[in-house]
Amino acid sequence: MDKILRKKNAIIGLFLVFISLGGGLAAQRFFARESAKNYDLEMVRAADPILANEVKKSGPLILVNFWASWCPPCIEETPSMLKYAKTHADQIQLYMVSEDSSAKEIRDFVKAFNDVYSVNLRVIWDADRKIGQNFKVYKMPETFLFNREGKLLRQFSGSMDWSEPELHKIISAHFQN
Repeated sequence: MDKILRKKNAIIGLFLVFISLGGGLAAQRFFARESAKNYDLEMVRAADPILANEVKKSGPLILVNFWASWCPPCIEETPSMLKYAKTHADQIQLYMVSEDSSAKEIRDFVKAFNDVYSVNLRVIWDADRKIGQNFKVYKMPETFLFNREGKLLRQFSGSMDWSEPELHKIISAHFQN
């Protein structure tokens, strides 16, 4: 009985540690990276797109989103990200960099979203994972916000609700720069 109680307390303790760490991680969802010079935005810009769509003149900001069609948080995030990019099409160029195994998976995923055709968008297949390695992507989705000159302004880690007012405030602060 004592052994069962110790195991139960250990599990509860681990759970509490997990929750406390999660709270700290949640606060880190929007952060600026100091090592912006390590990211090669030109590698993204030069990649051959599976889908390229320009509905308006590209604006002052660039979003680079790493995702995969098999990633539940990516699936959750995509509709609000596309809606946000559509609403701000004159201010944002969106690069969606897929870590999928095939171009067919990417095309099938993208077809599911009507907003994709009204967004300044390039969908790129990172077949050899070199772009993801360059950006040090270790989980998905992962999104990077750059200005037109390629300076990293912010990194967004995990699935975002792109209709969230706090996120709008962070990004819109860079519209004038």
